[in-house]
Amino acid sequence: MGMGKSKKTYSLSDLDLRKGAALIDEASTSIELLVTGLEKLKKAHYASILHLSILLLSLGYERILKSLLLLNYLNENGDFPNKDVKLWKMGKHGHNIFELHKKLVNLPVLNEYAKKCPLCAEEVKFIKKNELFLNILKVLTNFGVDGRYYNLNYLLGNEKDYENYPIKQWHEIEREIFISSLDNSNSDDLKAIENAERNVVEKIEETIKISIGVFARMMLNNCFGDIGKRLVMIGRYHNWTKPLAENLVKRDSIK
Repeated sequence: MGMGKSKKTYSLSDLDLRKGAALIDEASTSIELLVTGLEKLKKAHYASILHLSILLLSLGYERILKSLLLLNYLNENGDFPNKDVKLWKMGKHGHNIFELHKKLVNLPVLNEYAKKCPLCAEEVKFIKKNELFLNILKVLTNFGVDGRYYNLNYLLGNEKDYENYPIKQWHEIEREIFISSLDNSNSDDLKAIENAERNVVEKIEETIKISIGVFARMMLNNCFGDIGKRLVMIGRYHNWTKPLAENLVKRDSIK
């Protein structure tokens, strides 16, 4: 029985200039959106800044997830999909980050990546199962699909259920972390409250950082072909492939 043919490895030079430039721009934009959203989140003392940080994070996650799905399709099929192939839903439902994430984590390449080393397995486990990360993606999905223009729609009389207001949902995530931190504290004084408030910011920030690091390391380690590896080296994703990402993944934030 003969050996099966190995898959062709595609590089940026195999793409026409316009497609190559578009892919580079998309990858570079996604990391800038994620990092800027993370920076804004640290300063989100007001709803307007929180709205901006959630907007940036939702755009960043949507773009990187779509880029990775496109790269996987290219590696599997030898070209990008034509207009008849739908890798994701069109219209507002194309902003469903949670569904894009589900498509990504179910790709066979992720199972192959998880077998490479114990750290790789922990990284895949994190983006598949970490409760806080999944809750963040759910809020960002709600924001992307229905919540970006919540305030304008409200002013136009199209009031939606306040329970689905993304900013409120984000505050619910913060509240759960805050209460959990207080419950685990040995003190109920003012310092315990301050520590719990600080832990809210640190926990969310750490979770987002880990996810960015996991995506960057998967690309660097050839999970999405040579092009994915090259995109890491071109954009700011390279900054997230360092041991910092490894140290974060090894911490107790993984459930």
